[in-house]
Amino acid sequence: MIIETRVFGAVEIDDAKLVRFVGPMLGFEGAERYALMDPNPEGPFKALQLVDDPDRCFLVADPSLFFPDYHVQLDAAQVSDLGLDDPAEAAVLVVVTARDGGARLTANLLGPLVVNAQTFRGKQVVLTGTSYKVDEPLPVQVTLQHG
Repeated sequence: MIIETRVFGAVEIDDAKLVRFVGPMLGFEGAERYALMDPNPEGPFKALQLVDDPDRCFLVADPSLFFPDYHVQLDAAQVSDLGLDDPAEAAVLVVVTARDGGARLTANLLGPLVVNAQTFRGKQVVLTGTSYKVDEPLPVQVTLQHG
């Protein structure tokens, strides 16, 4: 299928690989289908594009690349929602936000996105009993280029 995006233009996506959220991302009720795109396979960031809204695209990353000790504990209901038979089938992503004009990046470690890598079912989970934050600074240096 072809989806329209503001950032990437028209993009062909395999419909079988669309991430379908079994519960909405916070603040995006009714938005269920997302395309996970990898515009720079050598970089740590991916784009999570809302299929039905060309203007909604989230920068996401595997948190283990930046926070090696980060882990997500799912309860039985979340495991069931995602259809996970094996925890190794779960891919964890966090939404990354550019702040200060893009000079500083933060990650939402408190509300990670968990995706069943076999079925592409996804869910945002809100962690409790943790010191993780919604705006944890990423330990990376960002260089702004002016053209």
